[in-house]
Amino acid sequence: MSNDILQAINFEVTEFQTLSYEQKIEKCLDALKLFGEGKHLLSVLGEMGIPVWEFTALRGTSDRLLDTYLKAKELKADILADEVVMVADTDLDPVRARVRIDARKWTAQVYNRAAYGEIYKVLKS
Repeated sequence: MSNDILQAINFEVTEFQTLSYEQKIEKCLDALKLFGEGKHLLSVLGEMGIPVWEFTALRGTSDRLLDTYLKAKELKADILADEVVMVADTDLDPVRARVRIDARKWTAQVYNRAAYGEIYKVLKS
């Protein structure tokens, strides 16, 4: 990694760490809004200078942040489910389409197991 990248990372982390608790929560909520709109969470956190470890820690201390995170995950799962149909209808390469569909299905299952998870029935004999 180049020194410029390391300095940028250190600057962003230091800048975020200088914010008050409430400012950090608000910045994380802004990131979740973008995540709920369909962007990748890691990309959004990186662009906003929010360290992943600190986002995870803050999520455990704020009910508001946790609730918003859970709702954003459900919304993201719905977006991914919609994308499955779009990919199936538009991608001309069936192998590429299958990989894209499977990735979206798996992620939707992880984000919202109740709506998109597989159901297993155990039968008693």
